[in-house]
Parts: sequence; structure tokens; C-alpha cells
Amino acid sequence: MKPYKKLRAEMVLKDVSMSGLAEKVRVDPSTMSMKLSGKRIITIWEMYRIVETLGIDKANITEYFPPELAVPNFTARQS
Repeated sequence: MKPYKKLRAEMVLKDVSMSGLAEKVRVDPSTMSMKLSGKRIITIWEMYRIVETLGIDKANITEYFPPELAVPNFTARQS
């Protein structure tokens, strides 16, 4: 399963391409692709730029950016 599935769906709904989102977040499109595939971490600053760009309600931010994707081994650290 691809990470950030709901975020990708929102991009489709809002007609925002990977390169368009990358431009708003001020990263290279290949970097954005790696971030949305879980190969790189999305920073808090980038997360807020994405939320702003896509018009996502900040109250629902964890639906689009699950905590387990933000920190490696997140679930293991909670034990």
C-alpha cells in the first residue's frame, strides 16, 4: 500500500500535480515524490505548506499525515 493515500487522493481532487505541489513546498519534484512514497521524511514546515496548498483542515492533519510515517519506528518507541 502506498503511504499518504488520502493525501494523494486530495491532490487528484484539487487537480494538483506532483510537480505543482513540489513547487509550492519549494522542493524538487523528485524529492517530493520520495517524500510521498515514504523514502524521505516530510518536515513540519513542508506539511503545513502542503495543507495550505490543498486547503486541508488542520484539525484533520493526522488523517493525511499519519504519525507512524513521520518518525521511523514510531510504534516501537511508544512501548
